[in-house]
Amino acid sequence: MFHPYVTFDELRENARFLLSVGQATFWNLSVSLILFRGTKLVDQVAKDNLLGEMIYQWAAYDYKFIDSKIKLLAKAMNFNNNPVMVKLDSAVRYVENMLCKLNEQLDNLKDIIITNWDELDEHKHNIKEQLHHIQEVSVEFFLSAIYIVENDEKIDISTLKDNYLCEIDNQIDLLNSMFVEYINRIETEIA
Repeated sequence: MFHPYVTFDELRENARFLLSVGQATFWNLSVSLILFRGTKLVDQVAKDNLLGEMIYQWAAYDYKFIDSKIKLLAKAMNFNNNPVMVKLDSAVRYVENMLCKLNEQLDNLKDIIITNWDELDEHKHNIKEQLHHIQEVSVEFFLSAIYIVENDEKIDISTLKDNYLCEIDNQIDLLNSMFVEYINRIETEIA
């Protein structure tokens, strides 16, 4: 999402697009391009006087943004391994992966054991809706942060971040509860 030439409009459009295709994870919303030595883009960024110092030991460069306000937004999106964000990433990945695996396994049992498919399908649908809602919460936070930074609002962005962390933590807990309930229903069906 973040690169030296990105604009606020592009960030908004990208966030909405990612949400429309179910890929608006916080990671995807907040990721910054890493400029590696030897790439053509490094030459262009240097030519435009946006190239910063070398960072990391593996030859990557820091950079400025063409719009200096974007740097404030990029910093605001950095949660530095916040436990809630680690929980978000792991919970969402786990549930998404397990849903796929469970679907495969349940398809093999469809004609043999399971009689109450409608209830299981409803649980699965609700979990998918919750996964989407988590992305909506992340996009809403991202778009609000853009608005604050772009318009020089006198709102403390750390308050917005704290509110987001609280809300997303609650949504993760709800997702986990829904998934446990789904597993329990599956176990009841196949027991």
